[in-house]
Amino acid sequence: RRGTVVLPFHLEYRHIYVMPTRFGSWFGVLLALTVVGGLNFNNNMALLFGFTLAAIAQLTSFLAYRNLAGLTLASIQAGPVFAGEATRFRVFVNNPEPRHRYALQLCSEEAADALDIEPGRSACFVLQQQTGIRGWMQMEPFNLETRVPLGMFRAWSVIIPFTRCLVYPRPANNPPPLPRTGRGDDGIAKAGE
Repeated sequence: RRGTVVLPFHLEYRHIYVMPTRFGSWFGVLLALTVVGGLNFNNNMALLFGFTLAAIAQLTSFLAYRNLAGLTLASIQAGPVFAGEATRFRVFVNNPEPRHRYALQLCSEEAADALDIEPGRSACFVLQQQTGIRGWMQMEPFNLETRVPLGMFRAWSVIIPFTRCLVYPRPANNPPPLPRTGRGDDGIAKAGE
């Protein structure tokens, strides 16, 4: 809905989405059953246990969001390739803040790459994309995501880059031999030349 991203792109609160994973959903069901059981049997320890785990789960959603917030997509580069080969898009992500970013993953439909980024450093993620026909090929959208710290929540941002890669025509498999001279006067080579 936002359209293409102009680089450098700074991830802010409105660009990051957070949803529970399958594990987080089942953990929520287990917490609900624990709290209902504690209310049913009037057991304060079960209620304390349930609400403490719920608070921890809520904090992990904030930490997953915080692991992405503030990152900067500095640039995306790709070299030219021949048709039929896989191109490698190099995505440079910068961490300008003084805290580690753990288990960041770039995912597209065809490839994924995961790295940690140290404070004040950059990292280079590599996404491969299969080429089809020659000409300019647009990079497909990808997600920058994390499931840190406990895997209960998935925080992600959808990136739609305006990055292209030049795809050259595929070289011939069995090409004819090159002419022996470069004169080109008559268009064909004479015997002995």
